[in-house]
Amino acid sequence: MLFSKKLKVRRVVGQSMHPSIKDGSMCLFLHQNKYKVNDIVLINLNGKDFVKKIEDLNNKSVRLISDDYFGLDSRVWGRLDISAIKAKLIFRVPFF
Repeated sequence: MLFSKKLKVRRVVGQSMHPSIKDGSMCLFLHQNKYKVNDIVLINLNGKDFVKKIEDLNNKSVRLISDDYFGLDSRVWGRLDISAIKAKLIFRVPFF
């Protein structure tokens, strides 16, 4: 049970993280206690999962960015509470 709370597998849907992660890629995420700028993370916002890159963070909040300029990110949402981060990308299988 503990393993399933720390490890998450998600298929990326959409182009917001292209070219780093292609639409359809399978990604493995691991919950961490600390994150840093440029980490690619899984977040949950209003019950929906998103994959984004950390642009800026402090102890309380995080600013997230998409690789694709037109993707939804902190330019739309503003800074998010650090608790929105669920896990860090540790492995991906690209979709061809």
